Amino acid sequence: MVGGNARPQGCGDTPCPPRPPIPFHLHTCQTTSFLCLDIYKIFQSPQKPTFTRSYLPSNAQACSAILQFPAPPGFDLNKIVKAGRAGGLLHAGTAVGHSGTFDFQRVTDSAGNTTFYSGYTQASNIAVGAYLYGAGYSEGNADRVANAYSLATRSSNALGRNQRTNIDLGYDLAKAGWNPSCKAQ
Repeated sequence: MVGGNARPQGCGDTPCPPRPPIPFHLHTCQTTSFLCLDIYKIFQSPQKPTFTRSYLPSNAQACSAILQFPAPPGFDLNKIVKAGRAGGLLHAGTAVGHSGTFDFQRVTDSAGNTTFYSGYTQASNIAVGAYLYGAGYSEGNADRVANAYSLATRSSNALGRNQRTNIDLGYDLAKAGWNPSCKAQ
């Protein structure tokens, strides 16, 4: 309360409209002041994001490096290794973790809707190996870190043979300095 006025701070000379009880009509103050936003706005249910599964988007590339695998346009192992060198384990989650920069399986739009591309599982796991190589891990420790993460996040392919094969492939390609050859399908 300022000077005996019961008006909330930040509303200026315009009083906020009466606050209705929850869950009836929810609204905000008619002002541009951030401080005047009605707390009831927090309790409004936003539209829930969707989760969609798909195999591959139409712009997927065919890549080859010992194994053949689909990858998104711009797939660049050297860029992933460089990110590993710069970010280390501290930034591994935001780089190659679920919905990270190099998690090609999950694409989330600005509304929070996620599309899971199962066809990009190999590319994502190859990226994990390359990132951990760049971060300075031995191949054995890279496997341990990746396995711990996949178990902790309940990854659908946790500890699977294909997961390890692809992580090891990414590590080995990065160590050899090879970048997969990719072309539009």
